[in-house]
Amino acid sequence: MAGKTLFTVATLFVAGLSLSSPSVYGESESEQTGRSLERPLVNFTAGQVGVDRNLNNLWRYGLEYRFSPLARYRLVPSIGVVVGADGANYIYAELRRDFRFAGHWLLTPSFGLGRFNNRSGFNLGHMLEFRSGLEISHQFNQGYRLGVAVFHLSNGGLSDENPGTEAVVLSFSVPLGDNTASPAIKNRN
Repeated sequence: MAGKTLFTVATLFVAGLSLSSPSVYGESESEQTGRSLERPLVNFTAGQVGVDRNLNNLWRYGLEYRFSPLARYRLVPSIGVVVGADGANYIYAELRRDFRFAGHWLLTPSFGLGRFNNRSGFNLGHMLEFRSGLEISHQFNQGYRLGVAVFHLSNGGLSDENPGTEAVVLSFSVPLGDNTASPAIKNRN
């Protein structure tokens, strides 16, 4: 339980940084504005859920659409679906923010809410589940990304039963549209 709490607190702390000034991102205000025209992404994930609960290699696969960043705080709305090998599924909406560091590397905290459909042997206590996560990825010159992410699912105490769980996934993101929309995209690659 302490591990889950620590992970949630750390994720919320990093997410709180996302609302700070553009200088945290290492860019001037004008660079920040130019970056707001970044392309949306389709993200594919595969990994294991229940890594903290020894659920016998319960694989999960996901598909997510990440919209273009919202201009002021650079928050990226996204919607997605995750399907487990046992038939459990999770449909969600969330907000995320990319922080660039060390060239092409990105650190991306996220927080969202979704509907979880339980299956026998994998019950999270409520159909409404919060999702917090942290992804580290490498963005290639054409905008493709390859990364690893860790997520925590919890119903936040909405029911008496709140086991929560963790997932670890490999993610691959494909950019949509033309990257000529913003000179800032070309300059930073």
